[in-house]
Amino acid sequence: MSVKKQPVDYLLIVMIFFLTVASGITTIQGASQILPSDGIGVLVGIGCQTILFLLLANFILKDRPTYKVSLVALLVSLSIYTSFFSYYNKLSSSNNDNIAYDKAVKAHQVFVSKVFSPLDKKLKDATEEKKNYEAQKDREISGKGATLEKGSGSKAKEYAEKSVEADGKIAGLQFVNAIRTHFEYSTQDLRGEEILRKDREALSKVPHDMLPSNLKSEDLINRNDYIDDISNVKFLLPITKVKEGDQTAKISLMFSALVEITMLLLSGAIDSKKGRPLKNIAISLSKFIFDFKGMIATIEEASKRDGMVFSGNNPTSFNNDELTEEMEYISICLSGKVTSFLEAVTLAIDVRTLVFDVDSLLQHPNASYKVAIRDLVHEFRAPHRQWCFLNEENNLFVMDDVNFDAFRQWIREEKKRWAEDEKTLKGRKTAESGQPRNVKIGIPSMA
Repeated sequence: MSVKKQPVDYLLIVMIFFLTVASGITTIQGASQILPSDGIGVLVGIGCQTILFLLLANFILKDRPTYKVSLVALLVSLSIYTSFFSYYNKLSSSNNDNIAYDKAVKAHQVFVSKVFSPLDKKLKDATEEKKNYEAQKDREISGKGATLEKGSGSKAKEYAEKSVEADGKIAGLQFVNAIRTHFEYSTQDLRGEEILRKDREALSKVPHDMLPSNLKSEDLINRNDYIDDISNVKFLLPITKVKEGDQTAKISLMFSALVEITMLLLSGAIDSKKGRPLKNIAISLSKFIFDFKGMIATIEEASKRDGMVFSGNNPTSFNNDELTEEMEYISICLSGKVTSFLEAVTLAIDVRTLVFDVDSLLQHPNASYKVAIRDLVHEFRAPHRQWCFLNEENNLFVMDDVNFDAFRQWIREEKKRWAEDEKTLKGRKTAESGQPRNVKIGIPSMA
């Protein structure tokens, strides 16, 4: 007697198909970001999702459950991994672009300063020399000079010759103002690679013999100052970002996994002839989770064994975990928005010279800033932090260049924290009331 087969639920197959297409789009987008070319990314994405669909719809390897589950686990892991890049890039592109832009602009400003500071000094010195020699010559001609003889005597002629020499120096430095426009261009909407290219083009217009001997062309422009090539090594990005507590990374991983898990759940109910869909689902999920964890552990172990370090954009910066675990909170009296005060602190620092213009805050229209900035500077100068110090003349506060990146990351995170608070109804009313109040500013205990 023949056993009647129960019909296959084609609606489930159609649902899996559409989910596979959706997953395929993000897989292709993510694979294109980490593979050598977009074409390879498209082939990997289409191939991965086609095989995955055939497996989950039970069209292939029906009688080879071990191979089927292993292959599904591998392809699902690959799909989640590549899809992560698509979601993460979409959700965090604005913040990542801002960080990359700030890095390139800072490098550009330092580069311009290195080029023009010595050239401007040479031009200024030559101009002062000419003025001095002309004045000395006139004094000699009028009889008020060192010889007290009127007329164009030997001394007057000497000064005239030196004045002509100074003229020659000035003429040789006239290119400084001519090339300035090539350096002082607008960096708005430019990427790091474009800023680097424009700076290299501008440097080629400076005569090499006019540069100081300690500033050779190859030393003036360092690609790593403009572009963080290490952060472009993205293969371990999902693991490192999740371990750092990056919320955007966690959400991206959740979205990636949610689609794949839904496909697995639907697949478990397709083959109704086995009569145990729930058990099939549980087995599939458990094997997938086990294999996925094993893959992550293998990659982490390999990275430790090879001595690789993936610690974010800047090795001297601190991550979000350090910002929350090692904080000192100081109480300062402020009126108005805390974000406005922090923005004023940011603007008071010249990123080229790292001079901290504390006087501008002491003279700010908001009187509460005067006391608040004194308290903040006191914390910045703390021995265990040393974010700023007085210069040798004891008349200017200067940010410490070693810890400046740590300071910038801290103030960015602190502004973000207070911006969230001021979005709430209570926070907005408090900030807009204009009444002085004590607020707690968190500062990392170690720079």
